[in-house]
Amino acid sequence: LDNRRMGSDYPPVIVYLPATLTSVTLPSNLSKIDTIYFQGTKAQAQSLGLPMDKTICSGGVPLTITTGDGTKVYDGTELTVDTYTVSGLAEGHVLQSVTITGSQTNVGTSENTASNAVIVDENNGNTDVTDDYVITYLPGTLTVTAKPVTVSAVGLTKVYGDDDPTTATVTGLIGEDTISYTLTRDAGENVGAYNVTPAGEVEQGNYSVTYEPGTLTITPAPVTVKADNKEKIAGQEDPEFTATV
Repeated sequence: LDNRRMGSDYPPVIVYLPATLTSVTLPSNLSKIDTIYFQGTKAQAQSLGLPMDKTICSGGVPLTITTGDGTKVYDGTELTVDTYTVSGLAEGHVLQSVTITGSQTNVGTSENTASNAVIVDENNGNTDVTDDYVITYLPGTLTVTAKPVTVSAVGLTKVYGDDDPTTATVTGLIGEDTISYTLTRDAGENVGAYNVTPAGEVEQGNYSVTYEPGTLTITPAPVTVKADNKEKIAGQEDPEFTATV
């Protein structure tokens, strides 16, 4: 690298260096170097004394880490998957650690990603050889699907004269979760059975809703007839009997 081209009269330069270098002489004015593109590995760049804050390394052994996929039906808890596969490790090298980041709680999908891999050489005292690799991280996919819920109008009842019930039987909800629906029925208020139809959106947040029609049975209202107390003198005719309803 030529010190003569690192003076104040020259703009910052971009330097390209081959991987075959065994030594390099750095200029005294490093501030005039914008970027060094080095075709070797990070380990090679460090051994040559290249400024790593300005150096981009394109060399190294290709390595791929693929994070696992996962799927489940919504249950109110996080879906996480910490599995992964590795391809491209040299003999004696092992993936000592890797960070898996990803979670999905509600219905939908998100990436399950890996990062910060550390690779060591077991044959050389577990020396860190991560910089000898060009690592590609392939994300997995986390998928949470809607939980089935049923809104059933089967078996609704009321007593004649009372208001209609406003709720049906809902099964499948988690915790305090709620969904929205309406009930409509055939007209009529006399004792008998009337068709009831629940309705609403099928997809509601974390739930997929099925609506089951049923009947509303109106039963007779209980009525009490109480005879009023009466008196008469012996030998007289019975008084007119009355009652209270």
